[in-house]
Amino acid sequence: MEISDEDLSILRAFVLKIKSCMPTRTYSMLAHAFPKEPPPSLAHACTHVSALSGVKPTLFDCCINSCCCYISPYINDQNCSFCNEPRFDSWGRTCSQFTYVPLLPQLVALYRNPRMAEQMCYCASCEYEPDWMSDIFDGHIYRDLCHTKIEVDGQQLPCNYFSDPHDIALRLSTDGFAPFRRQKTTAVSQSVDLGQSQRNNPNTTPTKDDENVRVVVYLHGVQRGYAEEGERGSTPTG
Repeated sequence: MEISDEDLSILRAFVLKIKSCMPTRTYSMLAHAFPKEPPPSLAHACTHVSALSGVKPTLFDCCINSCCCYISPYINDQNCSFCNEPRFDSWGRTCSQFTYVPLLPQLVALYRNPRMAEQMCYCASCEYEPDWMSDIFDGHIYRDLCHTKIEVDGQQLPCNYFSDPHDIALRLSTDGFAPFRRQKTTAVSQSVDLGQSQRNNPNTTPTKDDENVRVVVYLHGVQRGYAEEGERGSTPTG
């Protein structure tokens, strides 16, 4: 797919909004500040970026306290099984939704970028030094998997883990923070780090803005006690 000048213009406006953490109200005022070349509306920009990237978030109903997501076995519940909060308000609207960004389309998009595709094959070309530890590919877990046959549903396949240079090592991380000065309520995000080498940037650590980090889950309104228990709710997989 070729990117047109119009696509680039929309992408620049979208990146400005995201990278600068610009409030939506401020972004909407740009059209008044630059009437001759107004940026696209935020809704139009999001729709356009989604179409270009092939990545579209999926929304699931969830408890307003993020106790659970209303998928199996809670898909037909009208109240939370843990805190008894209603699923819908008096107007029949869902009280809260869980945002899930499918990982597979994100990985496909990365492989369409020549620079990122080359970086993602790093683990296949790196040289292992037994007495040197610099990243996860020098760890014993990764090295043991490289000599272990893959099993799917109890059936052993003839190949080892990471034997194909296009195999991807994923590392899951979670983060919680308390927005709006509310100490009992936190937001939680889950991201997948592609496990790229720290040798390329030895003085950096992965962040949510790192191009190697793919955000797949965002939860809000998590009650601190529930988050610490770590055993409530269900998470969709994809």
